Amino acid sequence: MIQKKQASSQAAWALLMEGVAHARVDAHRLKHLINRAIRLVEISDEKEHLYQIAGDIIVGIPQRLEHLEVDLDRTGLALSKMGADFLSARLSLSDKTMVDEAVEAAFGRPTPKDSDVEKLAKRFMFTNIKFPKAPDIIQDVLDKLGKSGAKYKKFSDFYQWEWPGDYSYIIYHPKRPRHLNISGKKGSKAWSWFSHHPSFHQFKMDIMNGGSDGPTEWHFKLK
Repeated sequence: MIQKKQASSQAAWALLMEGVAHARVDAHRLKHLINRAIRLVEISDEKEHLYQIAGDIIVGIPQRLEHLEVDLDRTGLALSKMGADFLSARLSLSDKTMVDEAVEAAFGRPTPKDSDVEKLAKRFMFTNIKFPKAPDIIQDVLDKLGKSGAKYKKFSDFYQWEWPGDYSYIIYHPKRPRHLNISGKKGSKAWSWFSHHPSFHQFKMDIMNGGSDGPTEWHFKLK
């Protein structure tokens, strides 16, 4: 049931994105037609007469179109943010890295540093959060994760902390309160952070998945 609901939501998001994109293109084309019409009015010998009988239309249509473009851009931005997690989950690590490098090369680094206010807000958010069923040692790990600079995401049945750049992350499942999962090679930001935590040696480590370059998925269970 949950998978069907997620699939339906993803399909609805894709349809909305397609509709907004098409509407934005049509609005751009309409703007060109309106600009041409206004130029014809401006060079017409009947310019004053046209403004007398239809001035509100000549002035009002470009203004209304501008408002429409802003609404479409706002909606497109909201949809892109809503769909970022969905698209990220579908792409491999190499694809995500390729996208990041392409975007950064064209537009510069996309993520600005947090302001002092945002940093303070994040510290406040992660103060004394109690994660369901987490033993004290794992609770301490999760508390420190909240102040590590990793991007926090709460899903329906698990919590995730992801490091920008190399897309390594740590996951905690409340249904498995003595376990932590790490995605990322040795030397990744997630691995490096956890391996330097004082409680690291109190966990038993198992390799869940690996590739030609070595393991990329790790499972840690509290001893």
